[in-house]
Parts: sequence; structure tokens; C-alpha cells
Amino acid sequence: MAALAHALLGIPARCGLCRAIHPHHSSASRSSPISPISRSLRVANFTAPRSRLNAVNTVTVHSAPAPVTVEIPVTCYQLIGVPDQAEKDEVIKAVMDLKISQVEEGYTENAIKSRQDFLMDVRDKLVSEPEYAGNSNENIRPKSALQIPWAWFGATLCLLQEVGEVELVLDIGQAALQHPEAKPYIHDILLSMALAECATAVIGFEKNKISQGFEAIARAQSLLRSKKSLEKTPLLSKIDRAKTMCECLIASELTGLKLEEALTMFLLGKDSLPDGLDVHRHLVNGGWDQDPFLATKLIEMYSELDSIENAREVFDKTHKRTIYMWNALFRALTLAGHGTEVFNLYRQMNAIGVPSDRFTYTYVLKACVVSECSSSLLQKGKEIHGHILRHGYGAHVHVTTTLLDMYARFGCVSYASSVFDQMQNRNVVSWSAMIACYAKNARPYEALELFRKMILEAPDLFPNSVTMVSVLQACAALAALEQGKFIHGYILRRGLDSTLPVMSSLITIYGIHGYGKRAIQVFEDMIDHGVSPSYISFVSVLGACSHEGLVEEGKVIFQSMVREHGLYPSIEQYACMVDLLGRANRLDEAAKIIDNMRIEPGAQVWGALLGSCRIHGNVELAERASKRLFELEPRNAGNYVLLADIYAKAKMWDEVKRVKRLLEDWELQKVPGRSWIEVNRKIYSFDSVDEFNPQMEQLHALLGELSMEMKGRGYKPQTKVVLYDLDEEEKERIVLGHSEKLAVAFGLINTKPGEIIRISKNLRLCEDCHYVTKFISRFTNREILVRDVNRFHHFRDGICSCGDYW
Repeated sequence: MAALAHALLGIPARCGLCRAIHPHHSSASRSSPISPISRSLRVANFTAPRSRLNAVNTVTVHSAPAPVTVEIPVTCYQLIGVPDQAEKDEVIKAVMDLKISQVEEGYTENAIKSRQDFLMDVRDKLVSEPEYAGNSNENIRPKSALQIPWAWFGATLCLLQEVGEVELVLDIGQAALQHPEAKPYIHDILLSMALAECATAVIGFEKNKISQGFEAIARAQSLLRSKKSLEKTPLLSKIDRAKTMCECLIASELTGLKLEEALTMFLLGKDSLPDGLDVHRHLVNGGWDQDPFLATKLIEMYSELDSIENAREVFDKTHKRTIYMWNALFRALTLAGHGTEVFNLYRQMNAIGVPSDRFTYTYVLKACVVSECSSSLLQKGKEIHGHILRHGYGAHVHVTTTLLDMYARFGCVSYASSVFDQMQNRNVVSWSAMIACYAKNARPYEALELFRKMILEAPDLFPNSVTMVSVLQACAALAALEQGKFIHGYILRRGLDSTLPVMSSLITIYGIHGYGKRAIQVFEDMIDHGVSPSYISFVSVLGACSHEGLVEEGKVIFQSMVREHGLYPSIEQYACMVDLLGRANRLDEAAKIIDNMRIEPGAQVWGALLGSCRIHGNVELAERASKRLFELEPRNAGNYVLLADIYAKAKMWDEVKRVKRLLEDWELQKVPGRSWIEVNRKIYSFDSVDEFNPQMEQLHALLGELSMEMKGRGYKPQTKVVLYDLDEEEKERIVLGHSEKLAVAFGLINTKPGEIIRISKNLRLCEDCHYVTKFISRFTNREILVRDVNRFHHFRDGICSCGDYW
């Protein structure tokens, strides 16, 4: 929401509001001279009598679409109606002055003044004028409504928040939540209202109205937790730790640090650990260091501040430890990844006879998977499973769901399935965890079947974003694009299209199937519905552009990261752009992007360039890329193999030998090509030198017959993929034995006519295998789906879904 406001105003996104919501946007070397949050906390004046706006009757929201580029940002003209031309020109001038005077490191003094004048002008129009300020007689409606286009609604609330009109934000936000068209914008509305409640809490503490302050904090927490996409926002964690610290101050009856100062400090502070230590020192000096309740709160506070050492010190120095203290420390250690330490403490707790509760089991089970997965930790998880059953928690849905998830993360699908089948009560989290277990452990059929069962057997439970991401992953694993389209429709009907992970997964599934334009459409629809794209979203959509060769579209999307969304590209996005341009044989542009990168190119970027050089045989750029890759990843055999492949295509056999010697010197081996095919729910594996399959003779005979048939129709084997200086006949024999061809032949022999052949391959599909599979699909009238390391290839009637672009 703050990013939207800044994008519309055309100013750097470094104000206090942005730092509270998106701390990664700020840096230690860049500080903003103005802090709108702290200003709003102080400027707001709630003592002046003002009737609350009859928001439901006063606010009219228009759903007019926003233009792609907003030259004149949020102005009085757009917010209120039609002022006279002179007033309109004055506002526009103020905004343009602001845009002209912005500088790289923040705001100039003139920019600050222009911005303050502009915001105050908006506030005066919305609040001060009688027409909009409401009336003491609530039966008298304002002369005209406050008209706010949806496109600028989040920015409007942001502006009002910055000038201290907290009550107005809450009024308008509450009214908007009831509007039938508000669904795509609820994320921004709730975020604005939560910020307003934080301001209300500070003011309540300033006036010594403690209960009102805590009620406002609770409302802010409730608002943020009411929507899944807000549960992980940095603002919520800041509010949680601020509330914990204020509770410590209240319980200890200390007055050295004022509550309003403490709350503001924790909401806005970039590093609040010194403030937390100050609170702890107050408690110790006041003689409250042995209070179990306060010790628990301190452990929670230090956990939020990522200071596990201090949390452990509080625990160790407290003599009387309640189960709540144990649970708080278990949670802190689990979040910090100290799983083994949790088990050692859990053993101590059992030894002294402290009984566990459901929270104890939940945290200890999670500790099994936060550390490096090993058989010993799995064994400990099984022991805890026994504890749960012996102490009567086997029917508790939260405990058993966590147990299921623990087994799933260790890949123990049968154990997880057994726990799920024995559950007496299941909630949406239980179903989602089991579906995710199947999807992440190569059981996509079971994942989709369980999803279908959930819809039929639990009609009162509605799948959430976590469920749908797993279902989409299962569709992708099966190359089930049609099923994915059906799931897309279900997502739209259920209103889950405003959830970022779901939309990113949709973009990915369309992209890897070669539907780049459809992926772009989903990406644009997501933005139009008020969902701000993440770094992952950009990787998904740029990857989709690369798969279909949509170069110009990809360039526009890449440029929009900074211009429209305030996100600077990371290594992943740069690598996507290099791959996009390189695949399209625009290698000079790809190299130019690398030269102009604002960060150091990593192996991912140079690898994308080397892969593109292999496709188009550019030796010069390949040597440049490989030189950097050999420095960054000296033990990555794939880089040496790619370079050798490029030399082989150029018939530079001496260079091929040199690269192979480098492989030998490093004692590296090329990853052998391997393909898998599923027939009758059983997986069969093939590689080019596999002689153990009892049908191998039959497979080679079938491929020989097909090869002769293809040669009669003009087929010429693509022997350039062979990296050895051999005669042509020997090269043909080698390419005919590639693992993917063997898997296709096995599928033709062992599946029914008309049945789809599904194959996975661990490397990129070579040109010869691609050509042969196209021919086989037409000659045998079979559909063949091949998932290589990059994407899906759907062969039908001699045509591949990639359009021969991969």
C-alpha cells in the first residue's frame, strides 16, 4: 500500500511508513529527513470536537480502471470532484515541483515542503471543509459524496494516515470493507487500518488510557491476522513485540520508560535490541526478574528480536519455571533453528516432571525439521509420537497436523498418510498438509485425488492459498495443463486470486507449458486486483516470457520492477533477462545487461549466458562466461561440459580435449543423462548405457526401425550433440541410444494405444531427441509429455508445444 502511494506520487519509497511495512526498502546509508509515521502520531489531534463521518453514506467508491502511467497522481481533482481550474493547476504544480525536486538520496527541503503542502491541502479538503467534515446533526447528509476511485484508494488512506487523520482512515476503511467491490483491495485497506490503530494506541498511552491503548493494539493484530497475506508482514511482528514489551512494563509497574515512547520505538526502530535490553534492565532493577510471567514475556521479546542468547539467559536465571516459560523457549529455539537444543531441554523437562501441553508437542515436533534432516531427528520425532499417544493428545487436531507435517518433511509419506487416516477431526490445515505431502514427495496423483476427496467429503471446509499452491504443483508435476486450467477457474470462483503465492504458481504453470502470453495476462490481472508482485512473481513471469520468446514483453515487465513497483532486480531477475535475450539470439543485449548490472553478476547470470551461447554457438561470449564461472564454481562439472559442447559444435577439437583435461584435473564427472517413465503407477529409469532392462534389446530394435522409417522421410540425425571426434555412423549410434528415446520406446511397447506417455528427464532435451519425439508422436498417433530440466514439451501430431523454442 505504501509502495502504491509512492509510485503514484513519484517519490522515493524511504519514508517511515515504508520502513515499518517494508524494512528491506531502506538501508543504513540512506535515511529520510521526514518520518510520516512519527509525524502522524504527534500531529493527530483527537481533542478537537468532530462528529464521526457517516462513512457508509459518505464514501462512494468508483471502480474506474487506473491508467498504466499516472502523470498527474492523486490530486484533489481525483479525490474530491471538480474544483475550479486555478485550484487544480495549483495542486498539479505542487506535485510536479515535488517530482522535479526529488533526489537519489531522499528529499530536498523544497520537496519536503511541497509534499507537506500537498498533503495538507488534501486533508483540508477532506476534513476541514463543512461539506466533507460531517455535521453535528447526523441526519443531515453532506451535499456531495467523497468519491475515491479504487485505483487510488490505498494511496488515499496512506495520505490521510501521514497527515494524522487516523479516525478518518478507520471510518473510510470500515465503510470500504463492506463495499461489494472491495475484495481485491482488502489487503491494502486492512494494512492502512492497522497502522491507524497503532497511532490510536500511542495516543491512548499518551493520555494514560492504558486499556484503550491495548485494545487498539489488539484490533491492529486482529486486522492483520484476518487475511492470510498479511500474517507474515513485518508490521505484524513489530506490533507483536511492541505489545509484549509494553505488557512487561505494565506488569512491572515501572514508569522509567513511557508506554507511548516504547510502542513508537518498537514500531519504527530498525534495531530494537538495545531498547529491549533497556526494558530488561528496568525489570531487573525493579526486582521483577524472577516473575515467571514477565520472564516468559522477555523470552518472547528476545525471540522477536532474534536474540536467542538473551532469551536463554532469561530462562536459565529464572528459578521457578512454568510450562509457559518452557514453551516460550522451545518456540524461540525452534524459530532460530536450534532443534537439537530443544530436544535436550525437552528431556530435562520430562525428567523433572513438568507435564507437556499441546503447545509443547507442537514446538518440539517442529524442532525435528528446523535442523538438518537426519535419521536421528526422525527417530526423535517418532519417540514424541509415542509420547503424544500415551498422554492422550492423539485426537488433538493441531498436534496431529504438526505430526503429519513432520513426517511429510522427512519424506515419510506412508507414516504421514497413516496419521491423516487416523485423525478423528480434520481442519483445512490438516487436509492442506497431506495434499502438500503428496505434492512435494513425487505423488501428484494422490495429491489431486485427495483434493477431490476434500471437496466432496468436507464441503464446509474451504481450500486456502496453501492448499491451492500444492494442487497447482501437482498439476505441474503431471503436466496436467487442462487440470491446471480447471483449478484456475476454481481459484477465481473462490476469490483466491488475490493471494500472491497462488498467482505466482499459476504464472509458473502456464509458463513452463509454453503459454507465456497467458502467464503475462495472469500477472497483469493480479496487479489489477491490487496484489503487489513479489520478486518470485517476477521470476515466474520473466521465465514464462523466456519459454515463449516474448522478448519485448519481458523487457517491459523487467523495467516495471523499479518504475512501477519500487523493486530493484536481484540476481534471479537479471538471470531471467539474460536467458530471455540469449535464447532469442540477442546475445549482445544480454551481455550489455550484465555489464550494466548494479550488483555483482553471480553464477546464475553467467550460467544463463553460457547456456544461450551453447544454443547459438557463440564461442567468444562462451569463453568470457565460462572464465567467470570457473572462478565462481570451479567444481561445477556442468559448466565445463557446456563449454566443451560449444567447442565441439565449432569443431574445435583441441579445445574440447583441453576442457576435458580440466574435468579430469578437478576429478569431476559429467552428470549422465537419465529419463524416467511411469507405467501402471511404477517408475522405470533409463540411461544411455543401461543394459539391465530385460526389454533393452527390444527397445533398440524398435528405435532402429523408427530411425530407418524417419530417414526415408528426410530425417538426418543431429550428431553435433556428440562431444567426441568420431565417424558419423558411431555418432548416430550414440544419439539413437539417448535415455529419452529409450523411455519413449518403452512407453510405446508397454502402454495401451491412445494412452499418454509421460517422461521426465534430468537434463535439457537435445535437438535430436526433440526431433525424433515429434516424428514418433505423428507416426504412432500418440501424445507424449516430456518434462526436461527447464520446461514441459507436449508432443502431438508431430508438433511440440514449445514451438521448437526451448
